[in-house]
Amino acid sequence: PSSSSSSSSSSSSSSSTPSSVVEAASAAAALAYPPPNPGRLEREFIDMLDDFARYGSRDIEAVADARYRALFEGVKAGTAEPAVANAFMIVFKDMVPIRVAGRMIYRHLRSVMEDHLEAMAEEEGRIVSETGLSSDQIHRGRRAFLALTEDDAGTTLTIDQLIDSGIVETAVELFGYDEFDEFVSAVDEGGSGLLDFERFMIGLQRCAEGSTSPECTVPYVLEEIAERMGPVNERRKTVPVDERKQKYSERYDDMVSSFAEWEDRVPTG
Repeated sequence: PSSSSSSSSSSSSSSSTPSSVVEAASAAAALAYPPPNPGRLEREFIDMLDDFARYGSRDIEAVADARYRALFEGVKAGTAEPAVANAFMIVFKDMVPIRVAGRMIYRHLRSVMEDHLEAMAEEEGRIVSETGLSSDQIHRGRRAFLALTEDDAGTTLTIDQLIDSGIVETAVELFGYDEFDEFVSAVDEGGSGLLDFERFMIGLQRCAEGSTSPECTVPYVLEEIAERMGPVNERRKTVPVDERKQKYSERYDDMVSSFAEWEDRVPTG
């Protein structure tokens, strides 16, 4: 009897093991991203996310508007996290309001990025023609410029912002100018008090050409600016990462709850 009981128990255990494995595999497949056999709506979501994945970090970092830049950074981060991408794919597939909104947001953000890339290429071409700087040097300059701007649009920098950041003092020191106003006049040749990125870069090149320190070049100054801007940018990040994650998680939960309540009001499709 004991042997029979043991055999029965062993048989039961061996028969249940494959079932458990199958269930675990099925659960894993359900959470996989991308799914092995995506349906029509899943394929639509995957294609949209893949479209955004082709934009590199360099393209995103150069987006002038801080709000759009944050959106693109969020999408980029999502493509690197299968669990996050899978969660959004599920709500895109199951909730019509999110699907409708997602399509609209996708088309808008794609248009914004394509316009940005076209404008950036044209602007970079003009700066290269005027200054002879390389694409990498211009990109470093753009990052420094965007770090200095305080408006969300990130398109202009005031002389006051330039002064308050300490960059004017840095540049005056590195370029070897004797007078503070002399440098400001050189970088803001028109005296408008406003600099867009193109004028900022050309102004720095003009300062380098008129500098009393021939060994001091624009690339060197940009490296120094980036190094000295580091502590400033860190101070701006006043909210700890965990708190930011919690805030966005709560927003996501609230959004899903709201859309679930609206589901019956939107036509299917």
